[in-house]
Amino acid sequence: MEIRKKLFELQQEFVSKKDKRNDFGKYNFRNIEAMLSSLKPLLKERNLLILFNEEYINDKFLKETIKLIDIEDGEEISNSSICAMDSDVKGMSDSQATGCSITYIRKYCLTGLLGVDDGSNDPDSMDGSNFKNKSNKTTKSLTTQEKIANIINEINECTSVTELTALWNKIGKWSENQVIKQTFTDRKNFLKITN
Repeated sequence: MEIRKKLFELQQEFVSKKDKRNDFGKYNFRNIEAMLSSLKPLLKERNLLILFNEEYINDKFLKETIKLIDIEDGEEISNSSICAMDSDVKGMSDSQATGCSITYIRKYCLTGLLGVDDGSNDPDSMDGSNFKNKSNKTTKSLTTQEKIANIINEINECTSVTELTALWNKIGKWSENQVIKQTFTDRKNFLKITN
């Protein structure tokens, strides 16, 4: 079976819930370890292998590339994502901060490749219409920090400039936020380089 068909099947079957909670930031998230644990049996069924590769760009950015490889014929598909490196994280050594960045970007790279959707409405939709998260807060009642974090996550999950531009047109007033603007610009530049 051609690798694109295998990836299509994988995308239909794989689900990864945001089942972890960050009480400090007040948001739900999924982690890479749980994603890989549920993904491995599905990969084995299809004779697929995934490999991660990190590359540092100008000591400021980390580029992650994930390859999905068909072990039957060597055919492969890849996806890349980028994130800013922050080595000045309070209470963390440089190695710990780097590890956090690698874990973070691997998760988003894998999420992009697999088109991960947990099947629920998510604050990432940013339109404020009838969303209820697990705490029964509507999107409109999320804090500004939570809304910004959701938009940044959505930007980092875009896999093409077209998708990114459509998202930008959707976020309205949030496009004036400096952190969101910078994230958008960084993602757009990265997608232009890698696509």
